[in-house]
Amino acid sequence: MFSPLITKAMSCMGKLKKLFTGAGMLAAAMVAAKLIGVLYRIPLTNILGSEGMGLYQMVFPFYTLLLTVSGGGLPAAISRTVAVRLARGDERGADRALWVSMAAFSLVGLLGALVVFLLAAPLASAQGNDRAAAAYAGIAPAILFVAVIACFRGFFQGRQNMLPSAVSQLTEQLVKLILGLFLAALLLPRGLEWGVLGALLGISISEAAALLALFLLFLTTRGRNNRRAARQNRRAALFESAGELDPLRPTSDISVISTGAVRARAAERAGRRAEAESVGQLLKGLLRIALPVTFGSLILPVTQVVDSMLIINLLVGAGTGVAGATSLYGLYNGIVMTIIHMPVVVVSAFSVALMPRLTRLKETDKDLRPEIAYNLKLTAVMSAAFFVLVTALGGDVVALLYAKGLSAAELGLSALLLRLSGPAVLFMSMIHLATAVLQGCNKPARPALNLLLGALVKIALTALLLRVIGIYGALIGTVACYLVTAALDTVMMNRASGSALRVLPFWKLTVSCLGFAAVSVGLWFLANLFALAPLWRLVVAAPPGLAVFVGLLLWTRFFSGAELTRLIPFHHPRRKKHLNRKTAEKPAEKER
Repeated sequence: MFSPLITKAMSCMGKLKKLFTGAGMLAAAMVAAKLIGVLYRIPLTNILGSEGMGLYQMVFPFYTLLLTVSGGGLPAAISRTVAVRLARGDERGADRALWVSMAAFSLVGLLGALVVFLLAAPLASAQGNDRAAAAYAGIAPAILFVAVIACFRGFFQGRQNMLPSAVSQLTEQLVKLILGLFLAALLLPRGLEWGVLGALLGISISEAAALLALFLLFLTTRGRNNRRAARQNRRAALFESAGELDPLRPTSDISVISTGAVRARAAERAGRRAEAESVGQLLKGLLRIALPVTFGSLILPVTQVVDSMLIINLLVGAGTGVAGATSLYGLYNGIVMTIIHMPVVVVSAFSVALMPRLTRLKETDKDLRPEIAYNLKLTAVMSAAFFVLVTALGGDVVALLYAKGLSAAELGLSALLLRLSGPAVLFMSMIHLATAVLQGCNKPARPALNLLLGALVKIALTALLLRVIGIYGALIGTVACYLVTAALDTVMMNRASGSALRVLPFWKLTVSCLGFAAVSVGLWFLANLFALAPLWRLVVAAPPGLAVFVGLLLWTRFFSGAELTRLIPFHHPRRKKHLNRKTAEKPAEKER
């Protein structure tokens, strides 16, 4: 009586386990890490103020630039290299990719750390505020740690093991939250620049903690894999000596047609190939993938460095004081763009997991279109929901997070900038997805060239409009950059994936977004009539609007039955069972 229920429950648990061991788990961890990052910035803004956040943000463009040089393209390159070698059965080659990349790029990271430390004063002077020099020294060690972290994350992601990346990100954010705030408050009495130095020292220590967590997980998983391999080899040897196949291996899998002896010879050949491949050849293969990705990743940090110099210097030239210009830059880049990047983190987590899956499918000559189509729909839904939320309720989001650290005028300006930046969520999400697809299709240079064109548009518009309309000019330049890049990336992704955009029903998504916006805005006005606080206005307006959004997606059948089954572990499509029942009845009718 209870056996069907138990079987169904076990099946659902298996699907849940599968959901939270891949992209879903990484996305959840990245969202949690981003939320911790936002929680970190709220008290940090209250401690340092808008000018202190401006100094804090001045350091990040050049820091991000050197981070990208030392490890920006490494996770993608190592992930693809490891995935390819594992698809060929070359376990030893996958391990060599980790050690060779770590030996080479830790030196690059060390060089980047020294450059930041030695050029701290000239960089701060070029950005228009000499007080940022001490902050550069505090964040310099993090560049070395991040280079090694990138190697470990790429290695695990190539094995489609997202747990270490998730754990390391959570470790990093928790340590930064605790130590960064403690050191900022401890050093602030010495001066504002000292408080910023303390916050950035917390980042360096948090990267060291994340690296330690990754190394411990590597040792743990390596020991477990070695023990599993030893058990499998002993079992294969026993059945080989008896002249039989292992009954625990599924006979439907093509990999088990061979006996243990044939598998052992294949592993031996893979080992000889790994030994024959020199360090130079392995590095050359890694760089062939990493350099285009790094070049593409470099473009945005370079434009942000130019931004940090253009915005403050042009605003000062237009009559705004140094403190006021730094404060405006802190509002735009430290608060608004931080909130905008939060939803994109979810999409980027799925993109990180998508690339090695596409690589393995391509290596085994399987159709990529179903996987791309599913991720395209998922990206469109998530980015559209966040876009509506930011655009409709952005003012309350800013007020809820930063009311204690900002004045009323600064809160109003930040809310307006956030609403105007809403479309960037859509464009950035599509960029992440298209980049993963093009990298998985072995075309890593295309996204880099597209981002270069977008960055040129951004710099030109920012320089042209900043003197005319102030900080809004920087915002327009940023949104235009992502618009141009997303349009070019989408066209190339559509070509590479065999017209994947045809599966995206735009009208269904539009109707769902309009329903979300109408319900949320209507309930927000109702809550505002009762003079509720920002938190309660969000509680009243957002969940019902989101429920309507999800309901409209289901009602219009935006996702197919198979896609819903993949997305929702407890979903069982009735339509499919009905069709199976009809096809099963046809042979019986013929027999009659």
